[in-house]
Amino acid sequence: MIDEKRQNETKQAELLISWVVHPAKKRPVIAVLVSAFIVLIAIGIYTWTLSPLFTALCTIILIGSLSGFYFPTRYELYDNSVVIKYTITSIRKEWS
Repeated sequence: MIDEKRQNETKQAELLISWVVHPAKKRPVIAVLVSAFIVLIAIGIYTWTLSPLFTALCTIILIGSLSGFYFPTRYELYDNSVVIKYTITSIRKEWS
């Protein structure tokens, strides 16, 4: 029974294909323009609030919201599931 379970786990762990998607690397001009826009927004927030802490917080939130664009996402297809790995989290979905 235990050996059968281990064999099933081994079969489940068999990687069929994987790839990485990195939109900022594919479109460097857009990445530079978006980065410049973020810097302008940060300057505007600092000018408006005069608070470096609030400016840093807003900038981190803005960059975090764009993490799908700036940071790579890895996709892995297995026999029975797909795994999507983001910068901080990962999602596993069973095929059904």
